[in-house]
Amino acid sequence: MVQWVDFVGGAGVVAAMIAAGVSAVTLYLGRRRDAKQLKLNALDAQLSGIYGPVAFLLSQNKVIFAHAEELRAAAEKTDKRFGSSSDEITAWIKVNNTYAALASENNAKILQLLGQGYHLLDDEDRTVCHEAALDHVRLGVEGSAGKDKAPLPLDVAITMDKPILYMRAEFLDKMLAKFGSKQTEVRKLRGA
Repeated sequence: MVQWVDFVGGAGVVAAMIAAGVSAVTLYLGRRRDAKQLKLNALDAQLSGIYGPVAFLLSQNKVIFAHAEELRAAAEKTDKRFGSSSDEITAWIKVNNTYAALASENNAKILQLLGQGYHLLDDEDRTVCHEAALDHVRLGVEGSAGKDKAPLPLDVAITMDKPILYMRAEFLDKMLAKFGSKQTEVRKLRGA
């Protein structure tokens, strides 16, 4: 009779150990699932709150600059073949300035988004965002962004260590790449 009690008692210990193991695995998997969901929520907030909208405006600027460059090249070819009057040159300058103004408007929207979603930026992206903000401010102060503003002489702007740019390639490339990498990370976490 004693042996039967020992066997039943031993089985109870084994059952308790199995139950504890199952509980531990369930707890571990639950915490892992919760951590994954927290990561997904953070990435979704970054994508919808900052990286997605900024990537859209940057992509628009990229297309605007490419189109303006195509127009400039076409004007240059036309000028070489047929010559241009001062009125035609003035018209091309106005068209180019219109595209630059559109890009500048996008930059203002980008800065507004960066200000509202600054807390969503990855730390390593902040410096390039600060530089983009400085360029936008410099265009308004030093550039010919307004009718009542006298631009700095062109030779000053060209010879500076950091010339005034509408959009630095580093900012454009980094933010578009970060948007893509965050989208990829979300797809991986969702298993798609």
